[in-house]
Amino acid sequence: MAYRYTDTNKWHDAWFLSLKPNEKLLFNYLCDNCDIAGFIEVVPKQWASDINCTISTIQDALKGLDRGLVFSKHGDCAYLRTFLKHQKNLPLNEINKCHLGIIKRFDIYKHKFEIENISEFIEGGLKGLKWGYGIGNGIGNGNSLKEESIKLNGNKDFIDKLIESFAEKYEKVRGLEYHIVHREKERSAAGKILSVYKKKWPEATSDMAIDSLSNYFESCLMITDNWLNQNMSLPIIINKFNEINSILKNGNKQRKTGAGATDAQIAEQFAKHFASDYKQ
Repeated sequence: MAYRYTDTNKWHDAWFLSLKPNEKLLFNYLCDNCDIAGFIEVVPKQWASDINCTISTIQDALKGLDRGLVFSKHGDCAYLRTFLKHQKNLPLNEINKCHLGIIKRFDIYKHKFEIENISEFIEGGLKGLKWGYGIGNGIGNGNSLKEESIKLNGNKDFIDKLIESFAEKYEKVRGLEYHIVHREKERSAAGKILSVYKKKWPEATSDMAIDSLSNYFESCLMITDNWLNQNMSLPIIINKFNEINSILKNGNKQRKTGAGATDAQIAEQFAKHFASDYKQ
């Protein structure tokens, strides 16, 4: 029989408290029955039998737990976003023999979840989540979200707001709907963008950050380079910043954005931190 940590503070967490009774029950069930890395095969019939409820009850509960889970590309497996964090197993270390089994589980599930980098996958799962289990709303244990999860509109964290902002600019510039192929990669990229922005311009308000980055996204989308124009996305912005930075710095899109930052200044900061093609 396995013994696992449980965080009693979850009973003060806004997201957990907002769950319906069946959702709380299923969440605790998943925490007890997932593997040592936080993965679990999605078997509603088995879960319903174990919990003594109907399959439809399980399916409804899963919808309520969506913010705390990552599903595989075919929906047959789920990953508990904060499981490793609450089991005190982060960061993972290959030298730590206790972590080898966890790392092996990621290797087993990497194809189902399209995991290219374990650390980035875990980081992407934690981005935008409150200290505890879900989206939170800034109340509960008093912990605040300074960068990645500033609350907006009551039910959307700042990461989602950035993705939404990019999608809005995409539709405005291209006249097409922006389709997210891999949401975790989008969230990871948006989180990195926000983190660097807040470190460079710490005095910027949430509105200033959204305004600056929205204008910056629009400038990126207006770049006429054929490849960039066809493939522009938040992950591409992170990976191709040397090229994007050069275009914005030398082009005519030098407008002033929120917190006194120009598009080119924002690009320069992001490129230094993340671009694989960045050069001094």
